[in-house]
Amino acid sequence: MVTRSRNKFEVKSLTAKPGQDMGESHIKIFQEELAAGRISLSNVIQSRGNIELLDVPEIERAATVLGLTRSDFTEVTGAEASAK
Repeated sequence: MVTRSRNKFEVKSLTAKPGQDMGESHIKIFQEELAAGRISLSNVIQSRGNIELLDVPEIERAATVLGLTRSDFTEVTGAEASAK
């Protein structure tokens, strides 16, 4: 259970009640699929590069406030790198 008091969060675990479904059957299937190589976490967990994060409006606003622009996150290669 997660509770919040202003900007302070507290996490507590709760004891499961007898007969309560805790997802064991789904967890077991997931673990078996993962162990067998039928699930790749790199394909399941979303990953974005810095430049792609700027497509998220909240992150773009925060970057703008900090004075960061898209050019701060683009990779410099080839002739551009030599010029610097």
